[in-house]
Amino acid sequence: MESDSRPKRVARQSNGGSTVSHDDDTSKSKRKSQPKLQSKSKVKAQSPSPAKVASRKKKAANGAALALTATDKKLHRAEMLLNISREVAGIETLDEVLKKLVTITSRETKSQRATLFLNDDQTGELYSRVAQGEITREIRLLNTSGIAGHVFTTGEGLIIDDAYSDVRFNRTVDRQTGFETKTVMCAPVRTVKGEII
Repeated sequence: MESDSRPKRVARQSNGGSTVSHDDDTSKSKRKSQPKLQSKSKVKAQSPSPAKVASRKKKAANGAALALTATDKKLHRAEMLLNISREVAGIETLDEVLKKLVTITSRETKSQRATLFLNDDQTGELYSRVAQGEITREIRLLNTSGIAGHVFTTGEGLIIDDAYSDVRFNRTVDRQTGFETKTVMCAPVRTVKGEII
């Protein structure tokens, strides 16, 4: 059996993403009938980049209709938790940590103001541990009064679109501060053991 000692030269030619290999002594007709090989690269599904998510959020803020995908929501939540960790990591006192958490909460919920109420077991009152705005004194109300009292006693969060139309809304603070509350979002604060504080 005689082997062909002529060196075969292999050329590669790209045709729209697929690669065709042939050697020099193949006829043109053979080249045409040779099947094209499929590209080995695969397209992988990727989650949207943070820039893309930010762009979607900006469109939503401008009033454009936006349906965030589950992946977008998870990515946003992960980014938010990472940012919170970074912002809180260097803080030394509990008061500063609580102020930072209230600031982050109002920023993330796009609220004008936020207040953190804690329960005083001895008096049966909720008191403002942290309050944004022009309030310089502590706010106190019965832990069964108002929307905050309702959330404290039931353990269920509330979103109220028109605060003044809700019978549970306590108007006293608005009267004292001159601020008019339009909507309310209120959630219970729980300890690691699940106790509402």
